Amino acid sequence: MKTEELIDLLSTNIEPVDTRKVVRTLQIAIVAGLVLAFLTCIVTLGIRPDLDNAGVFGFLLVKMGFGVVVTILGWHLLLKHARPGGGRITRGYSWQQFHLQL
Repeated sequence: MKTEELIDLLSTNIEPVDTRKVVRTLQIAIVAGLVLAFLTCIVTLGIRPDLDNAGVFGFLLVKMGFGVVVTILGWHLLLKHARPGGGRITRGYSWQQFHLQL
């Protein structure tokens, strides 16, 4: 195949790219994984019988809050790095540059 033929082939069926496809696919996968993990934990470990105690319930909420924060941060970073060029630093210093200055 010559270069001109390749250019002609690539320029014949020009369709707009769905920019949200990567985000949508990752969102479905992450939500499905979270639901399956939650259900697996409930089925295998069960629900604690002493959740009516305020100390136990409060500690459970702290642990779940930590999990939610880690999940949201991971989700953000995964969606950022899922696209080409998404991992580039566009403004400010990188952590390595900050560490070297210390």
